Amino acid sequence: MSTLGAKVFQKQAPGRPVSTPADTTTREPAGAVAPPRKLDTATKAETPIKPFTLSDMPEWGGWLLGRLQETWPHLHDWSLRGRLAQMIMDNDILVVRTDHSVLCAELKQGPLDARPDVTVKFCFTRAEKADSDMIALYRSAEMWGKSKGAKELLVEAVTDLIPSRFSEVFTERKAFYRDLD
Repeated sequence: MSTLGAKVFQKQAPGRPVSTPADTTTREPAGAVAPPRKLDTATKAETPIKPFTLSDMPEWGGWLLGRLQETWPHLHDWSLRGRLAQMIMDNDILVVRTDHSVLCAELKQGPLDARPDVTVKFCFTRAEKADSDMIALYRSAEMWGKSKGAKELLVEAVTDLIPSRFSEVFTERKAFYRDLD
């Protein structure tokens, strides 16, 4: 158990103050009221981001499966259900949501790459003006990727975020590709 950032308390002998190695202050006597703590507004999240779990399927499942079916019409409904459940349970895939939006990102590492990349597979919203929610989800994917040691966050074109808002989160980079069909 880590004690980083936590105070280590020793047993108190009757009538003697308790001290810690890093802090030599004494404990307040019984009945003393601590001053109210101020909330740090810098750490308070404006948009709460929650992990997308299987228990979210009754509320989100129909809408999300419909959006996935629109995007990947070659996949059947039963296949999408299984793939979504697999993505939710996979440690290398991040599926998070806000009250209005959902994002899926995947951690990928090539055989010759020193570090993995994070690829955002999709980011959909149920609300018309939920750009701030989606930007918060992209920032969440960025933090998740950094915690996994990723070097880049890549976005596939499957998103509801207005392209003009991308400059707030991403830098544009040209890519070359060739259709093989």
